[in-house]
Amino acid sequence: MKKTILCLVIVGGVLLSAQVTSASGSFRLQLDEVHQALFEGDFSRALQGIDRAMKVASDPAPELLAYRALILTLKGREGGLWELLSLAEENRRLVEKALQKDPTNFMALFVRGSSQVLTPEEFGGDPFAGEKTLEKAVTSFPQAEREYDPVLMSGVAPYLFYTLGRARLYRGDSAGALKAFEESQKRILFPLPIEEEVNQWVTTLTLYGKGLPIENISIRGNAVTRGEVVISLLGFPQGKRYSEEWRQNATRKLLATGLFESVEVHKGSVKNGTVDILVEVVEVPPIQWNYL
Repeated sequence: MKKTILCLVIVGGVLLSAQVTSASGSFRLQLDEVHQALFEGDFSRALQGIDRAMKVASDPAPELLAYRALILTLKGREGGLWELLSLAEENRRLVEKALQKDPTNFMALFVRGSSQVLTPEEFGGDPFAGEKTLEKAVTSFPQAEREYDPVLMSGVAPYLFYTLGRARLYRGDSAGALKAFEESQKRILFPLPIEEEVNQWVTTLTLYGKGLPIENISIRGNAVTRGEVVISLLGFPQGKRYSEEWRQNATRKLLATGLFESVEVHKGSVKNGTVDILVEVVEVPPIQWNYL
């Protein structure tokens, strides 16, 4: 949990600090207190500090509003789903106000999009809308990288593309999700809580897209048709790659021969990056000739 807090403090704190360099000393002191409270995991104290900072600012910058929304999200996650949902409306209002001030504000778009994607649908989440919001955040990201400290900005980039990958997965866009997760993976420069999951998604989606190398093909149920004939009818020899598309095509090809009443192609467990295939067939009974 503390690692997550650290990463999100970097995300919000860097963006916010870049906007208050000309603020009064008391304002900066308030923000330092907020960051310290977050590092200690004291979200209530962090909220009190951000509220004091907002009172000092005559016209709170969009980053300040979005930063408060971020702290509310952290506080809600600590308290569980119900507390997170109870704070969702205030969170939404803060982000909306920030976007009214600046529709392209990166921080506000990131907070809103992440909330839309990661909140369950039954509790108001909308991953489709979240994907669109995060796409806007991606558009604003290059400008944010130019305006803010690039080293510290590295804390937000992996989360941005990770969340975008989650949204694309929900929509069924595995190729787009893979690109987002690869971008997230590329931008992880120090240990993050999402690192293992990102690596797993990259591996899984890479194998899914390219297909798994086939190690062995077994045939079951062929009393008349020779096994090598069945394999030749599958559409490629042993050593090629398995994919769902190939499985469906191979099943249709075998049934189209008229030799089998039923065909089932099974993918075995993945071992050392390869997979075994089992083809189960039920042959058409031979014609019985009866002579009087």
